Amino acid sequence: SKESKRVNPELQSKLNEFNRSNLDGTLDLSSMNLIDEDIHLIVQQIFRNEKKKCLRLVLRDNALTSVGVKLLVDQFLLSPINLKNLGLSGNVRIGAAGIDHLARLFLQNQSITLLALHNTGLTDRGMTKLAQSLCPTNAESIYPLEKLYISFNKSITDQSLEVLERILRENHKL
Repeated sequence: SKESKRVNPELQSKLNEFNRSNLDGTLDLSSMNLIDEDIHLIVQQIFRNEKKKCLRLVLRDNALTSVGVKLLVDQFLLSPINLKNLGLSGNVRIGAAGIDHLARLFLQNQSITLLALHNTGLTDRGMTKLAQSLCPTNAESIYPLEKLYISFNKSITDQSLEVLERILRENHKL
């Protein structure tokens, strides 16, 4: 498939600024009308400079879908970074498929301590998938996630109460 030739000058400017002067490791790309194709440029910049660590990636209030989340997760699994916070809130089309990709990340990534999923199309099935990746399977398993934000997901119903209870009971850091 052809890669998009769309150029987002505001995104390029933010990425250049991050590489030049960001001291705390935060890359905040909120409300920039980002689409899935922009993820290629973002991960390219994050992994380009090993001296500049990205500890917090905020992609809040954009137009990302499960495809963008898959691209992000695939890159994080291919070339791990010490990302602590991942904010995807307000990307209403991430949905259950995007949560499936994030669950893959949590099964292999031991660095993320905060995950913001407000208003992302999270469903009961997505909650079950998260529980499978966030709950220890044996006594030696350590899951560093301390904060999980899931508010404003209208497709989470009372069916997820047991799943939430399980996550809180079994994941002692959360």
